[in-house]
Formats: sequence, C-alpha cells, structure tokens
Amino acid sequence: MQFNFTNATSISTNGDPDALKATFWAWNMFKDLNGATFKPKQVRIKTLPTMIPYDQIGAVESLGTFAQVSLTATISGSFISSLALDGSLNLLWGMVESQQIVVHLALNDISTPGNVAFFNSYLLNIAAFDPLPTDEIFELFFEFEHSEPVSA
Repeated sequence: MQFNFTNATSISTNGDPDALKATFWAWNMFKDLNGATFKPKQVRIKTLPTMIPYDQIGAVESLGTFAQVSLTATISGSFISSLALDGSLNLLWGMVESQQIVVHLALNDISTPGNVAFFNSYLLNIAAFDPLPTDEIFELFFEFEHSEPVSA
C-alpha cells in the first residue's frame, strides 16, 4: 500500500512517532512482501517516520547523489594525493633538516671564507623559518620602552 499525505511535514513532528493502524477485513486481497496473504481482521501497526513532501523527493535525492559523489571524489583524491606526495614530502622535509644542520655548523668555531659566511646568513633566515623581519614589524604595531638590562 502507498499513502500520499496532503501535509506530510506534519507527521511525527511532536517527538512521539505517529502510528498507522491497518485492519484487513477481506480475505486474499492483500499480500505482504513475502507473498503471504493477510487473514481477515488481522491488524498491522506501523510507526511513521518524519516525512518530506512528495514534490521535494527528487530534490532531496539529487542533493544526496551530489553529496555522495563529491565526498567520494574528495576522499579518493585525498588518498591518491597522499600516496603520490608522501615520498616527495618526506624527501623535502629531509632536505630542510639537512639544511638546518649545515647552517647551524656556523655556530662552531670554524674559519670559512667571507662568501660562505654571507651565503650562510641567507640560508639561516630560510632554515630558521623566519623570512619576515619581525623586529621591524613589531615596532610598527607595538610600543616598547627601552630600559637597562636586569643582569648587567
């Protein structure tokens, strides 16, 4: 049986689900999903879930299909890109770590030519992840009072 309600949005909206009670009076007129016939005076009670209007079913189905396809594509793309980029990102991170080690070798007391020290000063800004001059930026936004050091 199929029921079309005139106002489907008012079904099961007050917290308790509404129920549909059907009593079958005639013999062999109705069959269940398994093909068995209902006996006379047999009663079936079915609770009704919250419904949407019949004219909005197509819109809800198309929205659900779109959401399913877009989520599947997003998850698949994320999985494929993580597989493709996993090795290269590990190599990149390894290069950054190596660069930090090489740049911080200047902290040891090793004599190097002037051009190496000049080049290391540029690499130090990159390796320290400090590309912006924060001292100049802080002076624009904050006012600091200059005072004598505490431990002089």
